[in-house]
Amino acid sequence: MLPLSRRSFISTSATLTAGAALAGVTSPARAIEPIARNGQAKFKFSLAAYSYRDLLGGMTPKLSMNDFVSDCAKFNLDGTELTSYYFPKNVTHDYLRTLAQQCFRLGLDVSGTAVGNDFGHPPGEKRLKEIAATKQWIDFAAVLGAPVIRIFAGHEQPGSTPAQAHSLMVSGIEECCEYAGK
Repeated sequence: MLPLSRRSFISTSATLTAGAALAGVTSPARAIEPIARNGQAKFKFSLAAYSYRDLLGGMTPKLSMNDFVSDCAKFNLDGTELTSYYFPKNVTHDYLRTLAQQCFRLGLDVSGTAVGNDFGHPPGEKRLKEIAATKQWIDFAAVLGAPVIRIFAGHEQPGSTPAQAHSLMVSGIEECCEYAGK
């Protein structure tokens, strides 16, 4: 075997690299054919009431949920997420049905709702309230015709370890999911 000088190595490497690059340019790329679709893409746009938090929240809200729903229709959206934080304190099924009817008349889907829960609390009154409120909003979501309810796992509470907090959060989610499945 002949010793390879640095000059020969660089020359040979450059030639091989150029040849490989040229081969890649001249030969067709191997890829699958585009996927045949059965119809148009079904992306739908929905706005979460949380986006209006400055207008819907606070001691004196500037807008109501009905105003928010009307704006969603004006924006030609497909749906609206009726976030629970911005509902009146004493929500009734009549109120929910009226809001759902408004959405329907305006051509909006109720894409979902959301609950501001925290399942990280240890067993006791606070945890029971969080789970009860989530279950209540599962029922409210059914009245609204919302196919999705967004929940939170929660936060690790003082005096709790990450493993304990995780276990509490998982059990809270499981309990509420089991309730929703009934």
